[in-house]
Amino acid sequence: MNLLQQLSLCCPCVSPELYRRGLCEPCYNRRRRDRDRARFAGRREQILARDWRLCCVCRAPVSLVVRHSSLRRKKSNAPSALITLCRAYGQALEEFFT
Repeated sequence: MNLLQQLSLCCPCVSPELYRRGLCEPCYNRRRRDRDRARFAGRREQILARDWRLCCVCRAPVSLVVRHSSLRRKKSNAPSALITLCRAYGQALEEFFT
């Protein structure tokens, strides 16, 4: 295996330990924070804190995502339009409105 092939199996920061989606854990977390800032105007942490870091439906404390409360209306990044859900209910909400 040549050097180019070896580097293609690493994170762009050349870390050999992959965490998720072809990235090491620090790069994955950085990309996720950047995406959340762009998507929710930097309010993800504010919404998680407001909802006590629990799913608003089942009160699960793990695998949390912030979603718009209604996918049909024009999307607003106002805190009142965002809710914390576990991954299962977040997917169910998306499927319901699509």
